Amino acid sequence: GYPKGHLSTLLYAGLSDCQIGMQGKTGVEDYVQAFAYAKNLKTLDLSNNYIGFTNTETTRTFAEALKATLSLQTLLLGNNPLGYHGNDGVIALSDAIKNQVHLTELDLSDNSANALGIGFFVNSLHQLKSLRTLVLNRTPLGINMQSSIDLGQILPQLTELVSLNLQYTAIGSQSAGAFAALTSGLAVLSQLQTLSLDNAYIGSQGNTDLINLSHALKNMTALKYFQLLPQYTYTTKPTDTYTQITFDDTLIHTVNLALQSTNTTLPITQALTTSERVKNYLSFFPKSTHSFVFSNFFDATTPANTLTSLMNGLSEFKSLTSLDLSNNDFGHNLPAAQ
Repeated sequence: GYPKGHLSTLLYAGLSDCQIGMQGKTGVEDYVQAFAYAKNLKTLDLSNNYIGFTNTETTRTFAEALKATLSLQTLLLGNNPLGYHGNDGVIALSDAIKNQVHLTELDLSDNSANALGIGFFVNSLHQLKSLRTLVLNRTPLGINMQSSIDLGQILPQLTELVSLNLQYTAIGSQSAGAFAALTSGLAVLSQLQTLSLDNAYIGSQGNTDLINLSHALKNMTALKYFQLLPQYTYTTKPTDTYTQITFDDTLIHTVNLALQSTNTTLPITQALTTSERVKNYLSFFPKSTHSFVFSNFFDATTPANTLTSLMNGLSEFKSLTSLDLSNNDFGHNLPAAQ
């Protein structure tokens, strides 16, 4: 064993990608023993560690250890199959998270929780009043409508929250009522600065979701970074192949007008295909916008004049300081150098 007081002065522990969970309960117990006296730990990064992969006892053992560490401010558990073997470990970990009242950052992304399990995680957020960053991407919020409703009710309590990531959660694939409950919670977050909703199937149930979202955005006067990249919807049911959809200009306009009425300085990102679309798209944003992201939007079929149209349009934004054009196939249709 380790001497009493071992690592008692430790504030940061970075243990991502250490495969702690690959040895099952034994591997996690080794971690628990090593850090048993790190009572002052502020940051714990256990991302990508296969915790929960071998059996549910792995998650339960870690949860018990977490209960003894109540000083954490940052807890990163992303990309661990915490719910891979059912909800016993998820319930235990959710109970442990409830006690982490000093947390300012929590990452529970891609945790293999099932529809019921994500509900336990959501309800563990009630006491975390100091949270500033919450990451729930790649979780099945959209499959469990009640968890989306619960999250919508909890969000107004998180008055310090400045960053929320709900990418790949399928929250737009559920009933309009559940999404409306979630957007009602979002609407209270006037202090929110970053909101990520990429590929959350928003709009797959029609325009109502977009309108509800636009109403919420109007209240987010501190918002600086908003992502709504091309959305996906199920063809018929969750087990079928995904079909990509692109919002038409009317839907884009609905959301962008909401942003235009706030102090938002970073726009929605959306696929661009023609020079006319570029012109229409840029017209939705205030000329005070200082940053645009157009990565992965142009392909080999894009007309050569689209880039020219984009750059000419951007010249009207006199406050522009950042432009991301990465991963675009501009070279295919541009005139050859003379």
